[in-house]
Amino acid sequence: MPDPQQLWVLAGGNGAGKTTFYHLFLTKHGLKFVNVDSIAKDIDPANPEDISYQAATMAAKIREDLITQGVSFCFETVFSHASKIDFIAQAKANGYKIILIFIHLFDSGLNEARVRQGVSEGGHGVPADKIHARIPRTLKHIQTVLPLVDEARILDNSSRDNPFQQIIVMKAGDYEVNVSPLPEWAKDLLPA
Repeated sequence: MPDPQQLWVLAGGNGAGKTTFYHLFLTKHGLKFVNVDSIAKDIDPANPEDISYQAATMAAKIREDLITQGVSFCFETVFSHASKIDFIAQAKANGYKIILIFIHLFDSGLNEARVRQGVSEGGHGVPADKIHARIPRTLKHIQTVLPLVDEARILDNSSRDNPFQQIIVMKAGDYEVNVSPLPEWAKDLLPA
């Protein structure tokens, strides 16, 4: 039996390293990448922030279309809205294998600093209050969605010397903790 369609979800706060992860590790597999920031830059390279909501709506439509077509793909999300949980449930119901990569930084101040760095390199800005407000919702939604996914890799991208450190790997309901001590933020992600 051939492998089912795959949905790769790159989730994490603003500035966590989702796009970088895709380019370092997933591009070579030829997965279609649905990225709101790229859509916005394609539409209005000079002012992508001005059309971010329009680009988000377009990305949602593209994701829905890919599910309907049965195409394997990857998308990135801050995962701070419950609609993403519903989308993953829909993909699962359509026979997709769900692989979640959750990338976290130990402190939201680091998210903020990385967003500022990204802006200096041509990326888009995110207001600091939004960066900080989204992270608790993101963690809550990740905890909620974990039982739906087939595989999950929980990564800490806080250290430049040890980027994308695997903290927890989950497969088929089993999990392996790869660090000791487990960071406080990761403890609530483990099954009860």
